Amino acid sequence: MPTKQPNHTPRVKLKRIENPTTTSRIHPAMRNFGNAGTAATGDEFATIQRAANLVQPGDTIYVKAGTYTTSHIASYSGAVELSAAGTSTSPITLRNYQKDTVVVDAQGKQFYGLRLGNPILSTEAPARNVVVTGLRFTGAKRNGIYIHKPDNVAIRDCWAYDNNRDVLY
Repeated sequence: MPTKQPNHTPRVKLKRIENPTTTSRIHPAMRNFGNAGTAATGDEFATIQRAANLVQPGDTIYVKAGTYTTSHIASYSGAVELSAAGTSTSPITLRNYQKDTVVVDAQGKQFYGLRLGNPILSTEAPARNVVVTGLRFTGAKRNGIYIHKPDNVAIRDCWAYDNNRDVLY
């Protein structure tokens, strides 16, 4: 299993299509995003969750090689949570960068490696129009991947292993 290299901070790139009629690009610049609450063209993040919190329909989150862990306190959550929904013509994509090996390790602290959608009643959101490609999920108390009320969700070339229950729920 790949591990984080010393002095190597995994980076997460958010690709945003500013105008669907123009050619989009991967934004390579590291920017100071602070707590602004929005993602700007060119933003690069140290965590998958930060990008997932800001993603919009049509965005692609590219994750570079490394092992990513969670900072969530609540054990019923996912190591990575993606509650935003894409559209049928502009899905949200979460994927490895090029052919990088990306591991999301819940470290036995979280119910899920990846939670798509939000099952919390006060803010319930089904998982809609999401594509996840090329990631590995391990160490969850329950499932490697949990999809809440899926609608047009694709999981491709992903691995879920060493989780306490089923791979996918």
